[in-house]
Formats: sequence, structure tokens, C-alpha cells
Amino acid sequence: TIEPAIRSSLQQSFADFELLVLDDGSTDDTQAIVQNLGDARVRWISDGRRLRVGARLNTGIDVARAPYIARMDADDLSFPERFERQVAYLDRHSGIDVVSSRALSFRQADLLPVGLTPSLLTHEQVTARPWSGIYVAHAAWMARASWYRRYRYRSPEVKRAEDQELLLRALPDSRYHCLPEVLYAIRREPFRFAKNFEARRSMLQMQVRTFIARRQW
Repeated sequence: TIEPAIRSSLQQSFADFELLVLDDGSTDDTQAIVQNLGDARVRWISDGRRLRVGARLNTGIDVARAPYIARMDADDLSFPERFERQVAYLDRHSGIDVVSSRALSFRQADLLPVGLTPSLLTHEQVTARPWSGIYVAHAAWMARASWYRRYRYRSPEVKRAEDQELLLRALPDSRYHCLPEVLYAIRREPFRFAKNFEARRSMLQMQVRTFIARRQW
């Protein structure tokens, strides 16, 4: 899935960016696929180690040179106007730290769409029920690099909930927004009970620790 994911970024209407491909100790032909694309905007970042998602995202935060950082998973797709719309919004709204968009979910097996993410848009709507999650589509957001460097991803990470942990931890001093346009597509794997249970358990444990520390009963 890495090649279509990268091509969806390289075909953006906003062209002034660098694309960091963060390798986490892969042993397949990912590096060859990436380097054969032949685009100078692509930077291959690899040290041969396997550190998991949160640590790799922190690596990207450390080496990024732009004022904004767009998050993306290696099996998803960005629609052509994603960067343009998100950059324009952050340029116009200095008080917003993270801007996401609505996202389309599609099945891994046959690429057919299965639905859209919730259409909560304003900061107040997105964060109205933090105990049930921050309603920002996973991996569909762009944030200020300064915000990322202030908070970073937790280490050790909250397994399968690293983004939600970051958003919840940063919430007291941050502002989020979601654009109404569908600018991102999320590839959905077949439902696996064990994986889903692990993600929900990790997120619940993280939320309990956070709210107790803040005395938010």
C-alpha cells in the first residue's frame, strides 16, 4: 500500500512540501519502491531499528523542516486538495493548532467505500466528550510543527491509541478544528476482535490515568 499512499501525496494541488517516509525496520522492498518514485521531495528516513509508531512519529517531528506537519499512515490516501485546504486554514486561523478533515473509509479487500467519519467540526464539538474520544479522524490532520514539538508522542506509546493520547494530553492548551470536506481516505482491515479489544483497553487505561491526574471526576 505504500506506493499509492505516497503518490496521493505527490499529486497534491499544493506542491511546496517535503514527504518524510519513516521506516520502522521493514524487511520487505519498501525502500526500493520509495526510491524508485524519483521525486526530490521524498526523504527516506531509516536507521534499521524497529521502535513502533509513536517513536517513529517523533523521529519525523525532529527532522521535519516545514512549519506545518501533516500526519499520514502508510496504507491510507490523501485527496488532491488536502494539503492546500489545511495549509490555508492554518494560515488564516493562528489560534488553531490542529486541523483535520472528514475522512472516507474503504475496505481493504475490494477498495469499496463503507462510510464517512463523524461530521463534528468546531473545537467545542470535537472535544465535547473527551471521555469517549477526541473526534478527529485518525491520521487525517495537519498541525503546527511547534505544537508537535511541544507535546510529542508519549514514550512508551499507548498501543493503538497514540494519536488519541496526544490529543487528550494536549487538550487543555490546544485548539482543534475539522474541515467539512472529505480530504482523506482510511483503509479498513477486516474486523479482528483481539486487535479491537486491545485498542479499546489501551485507550480506556490512558483516559483513566489522564482524568485522575487532572482530578476530572
